[in-house]
Amino acid sequence: MLCNVCLSRRVSLAVVASLLLVSGAFRSAAAGSIVPSYIYGIGDNNRIWEIDPVGQTSQAVYETGLTGQSNAFAFDTVRDQMFFIDANNDLYYWNHGTTIARVATATQLGVASSTQPWNAAYYADAFWFFNTESDQFNKVSLAYSGGSSTPGFGSLTTYTIAGIPYNSTPGDRNRFGDIAIIASGRDAGMLYAATAWPTNTDGLFYSLDLNTLTTTGTATAIKGAGVPDGNGNPNLQLSFNGDYSTLYGHDYNGGKWYTVALATGNLTEIVGFTTYTSGTNGFRDLGGASLESVTAVPEIDPGSFGSVIALLLAALGLIERRRLARVAA
Repeated sequence: MLCNVCLSRRVSLAVVASLLLVSGAFRSAAAGSIVPSYIYGIGDNNRIWEIDPVGQTSQAVYETGLTGQSNAFAFDTVRDQMFFIDANNDLYYWNHGTTIARVATATQLGVASSTQPWNAAYYADAFWFFNTESDQFNKVSLAYSGGSSTPGFGSLTTYTIAGIPYNSTPGDRNRFGDIAIIASGRDAGMLYAATAWPTNTDGLFYSLDLNTLTTTGTATAIKGAGVPDGNGNPNLQLSFNGDYSTLYGHDYNGGKWYTVALATGNLTEIVGFTTYTSGTNGFRDLGGASLESVTAVPEIDPGSFGSVIALLLAALGLIERRRLARVAA
């Protein structure tokens, strides 16, 4: 019996050591791996798509069931919620894999029924967008009552932005295109905008610091029309990756993907990666990135502390039951 106990202890220690080694290996692999950012966008057919520009994959993940064409996609990285404006200019949200629901009406957003916003971004519990071909910038503050994660309409604040670059005449400003906002870190509150023009080669790129807004603000032009980078300035939809280290641009006309240099607005094409949602059209708008795929099946992480403890206890319990069985025999 004594030998059996000694043997079980030696086996137990071996199991512990093996599990700890496995745990360490998983942690090392995870630390050295690049976690992809799953960017979300909406297509002409009102389907929500998930895109991995690093792995160069894309798939439709949700059918909204709405009619017409939606736009102004924006992603809340904290709650994993996607916001967008439908063909009636009502604001909806999608709860990262579940049903959609309306948050605000076009009247609450202050949007005329004939003019749909073609740009949006989420930042600091608010949905931000420019009126089309206008210097009016809007902040739709969202209300989360009682600690709930369900958004509701809070208030609308409008700003007049000076310095927005235009193509030929002042009336030709902010034909989008898209906007994207850095939501965390040292540069939190910095907005970047890419405008679009009929030729699809002479859009503009500028920035806006939301931290300086009062009732007005001033944009900073970064890249003007026709600055050569091999492809001009196409009709870009914008999205940062999950940690805001890379700004991606996607051309609605033709489906190509680029990385965008914040300092210059210059583009670097992601060669071989092109996505279409309808014919040769790409996504109508991009909203932002999540580090978690909406289609991922939850699994036990062998590298996590809780999982290692669970495996360890299960192994020790099995050894002890076998030992007691031998003793009883």
